[in-house]
Amino acid sequence: MKTAFEIKHEEPAAPDAHVLLEIAHYGISILWFKKDPLTIDAVVTYNFPEEQDSETLIKTIRDIVSQNKIDRRENVHVFYNFQESFLIPSEFMHDHTYAAQLDLLYGVAPSAFTSYDEVTIESGIGMQDKMFCVYRVPDGIREVAETVSSHRPRHSTGMQVSLKRSNIVQCTVAHSTVKIFLYGNNQLLSVQQYAYKTPADVVYHLLNVCDKNNVHPGDISLHIDGMIDNESRLYQEIHKYFLHIHFNVIADDIFLSAGIAEHPLHFISHLTELARCV
Repeated sequence: MKTAFEIKHEEPAAPDAHVLLEIAHYGISILWFKKDPLTIDAVVTYNFPEEQDSETLIKTIRDIVSQNKIDRRENVHVFYNFQESFLIPSEFMHDHTYAAQLDLLYGVAPSAFTSYDEVTIESGIGMQDKMFCVYRVPDGIREVAETVSSHRPRHSTGMQVSLKRSNIVQCTVAHSTVKIFLYGNNQLLSVQQYAYKTPADVVYHLLNVCDKNNVHPGDISLHIDGMIDNESRLYQEIHKYFLHIHFNVIADDIFLSAGIAEHPLHFISHLTELARCV
């Protein structure tokens, strides 16, 4: 376990503070915030080793939760971001088949919890689309999440997808995984997480997503957030192929503590957007 980014409270968090945890196979992020107005007080992100068995992963997450003094309270919100997930249109969603679909895509996982979130998306004036985010997580992870969460844990992907976009690639970078959304003609064309070891791997995944959907990388707008900056080898490699790159920003109506505001805001913009959803 390695701390990748940390801006902590100088004083103990207020009893009524909200806590958001995003738990993934590659790491865990914790955000402390207040609502009305949405104010981000503190954040910490931990990276996990690339090769880690399920038992070690569960113990590591329990230790992090304990170290950060997160216990069950009124305002703890948990999001999963495990790779084993997909979006499915409502007309193809059936309670008796989605677990088998996960097995077909990712292989059989004997000790996994499977679930889904209903996702309603504004697709136009007075119009909505409904789909489902189907996912699975190790049983032990679910136990940790449900122990501390005061609300039903959900998957990040279902909260992040939007149909109000066109000709955009959205890429969220973690230390060993990227999540890529591709939008075209106000439709979600692709969403997937990919493991990587080198910057060239990330470029390959981005170009492959574009190629499969007949999108030219020079014509599309690439929006990036997460652990990347414009001095990194990863950014420089991406910039060879994508001409229109933008770091995501935090909305003007989200307030930040002084310590957080001093850092690149795209490091945590994907987390602040999740905080909007709670």
